[in-house]
Amino acid sequence: MIESIYLDNYKKFVDFELNNLKTINVISGSNNTGKTSILEALFFLCDRLSPDNMLRQYTIRNVKSYTINSQGQMWQMIFNDYDLTKKITIKITDSNGNEEVATYNHLDKANNEIISIQNQSVNSSNIVSTSSADISSLHSEFEINKKKCGDTYFYIRDNKLALSHKDLKLSDLTKVAIFVNSTSNATNKEDMDRLGKLIVNRRIEDIIASLQIIEPKLKSINIIPEANMPTVYCDTGLSRQYPLYHMGEGISKFLSILISICSVQNGLVCIDELENGIHYSLFPKVWGIIDKLAKDNNNQIFVTTHNHDLLKGLNTFCQESKDSSVEFIRIDETKSGLVAKNYDSEMLSAAMDRQWEIR
Repeated sequence: MIESIYLDNYKKFVDFELNNLKTINVISGSNNTGKTSILEALFFLCDRLSPDNMLRQYTIRNVKSYTINSQGQMWQMIFNDYDLTKKITIKITDSNGNEEVATYNHLDKANNEIISIQNQSVNSSNIVSTSSADISSLHSEFEINKKKCGDTYFYIRDNKLALSHKDLKLSDLTKVAIFVNSTSNATNKEDMDRLGKLIVNRRIEDIIASLQIIEPKLKSINIIPEANMPTVYCDTGLSRQYPLYHMGEGISKFLSILISICSVQNGLVCIDELENGIHYSLFPKVWGIIDKLAKDNNNQIFVTTHNHDLLKGLNTFCQESKDSSVEFIRIDETKSGLVAKNYDSEMLSAAMDRQWEIR
């Protein structure tokens, strides 16, 4: 389990650290204090072998279009103050003292490096000729316990984004991460694939039981082709099953969260704005389900929110369950930069009882 996260020059974060992380970590703060960016940084580090890793920084925020050029504009948005001369550092330390570090820097001319490792490309179909103009690149270096374990190069040629890597091994990827964005629902392809595997492996019972807190009549869910697209259908005891999208945003978002937690073991699940679409009266039960499934699958959960009712529900869950595996973290912007204030479950209860504003 990750115990601390360190970020330097990643987006708004300079020399920033989160400590005392637990099974469930709830991150709050006012608008534009970097809550979602913390989740993105974790995902960026863990998803480093994916050819679309950089594009996911846009899709996570539902950006439909972006600028591609050869001067680094594609990755400029992850640099503090958009300054490509800075070096980004993302570091995580786990409960066993293991340290994983990624550094990122912009290279104006990366021709020689890229040409030398093209034959190791993660996605060779995206690799294009590098014989003419100078190529700029986002160069990443990775270390585990101070031992170097590979490099990656993102670069643009002929309006295509490509990724080449050197000495990266799947065995060095210590954490698998899944990102559930603020508008996620269980109709996207990744969720469909994960749900299908859970159904095949008979691991759907916990998901059905969990969904019944929103729809008590639910008996089963199935994936059925509709207009040549896989569609989730629900059986609620009526004369026929009907599509999940008829049941509303909340159950679809919750299903996406449940699929994510149940389809990975020993990993990270990052949930942006968990509260979207879910009725406030259900929040204590939702937290209980997330806690149980996270522990069953040995997963660590990171949630962002600024919803008071969700925090009240978290407090109710902590008080009723006596659970101490929850950490609430508030991010504040000060004159010296972003700072984190931690509340364990007891401190959270005290703050809520005194009606302190901690969102």
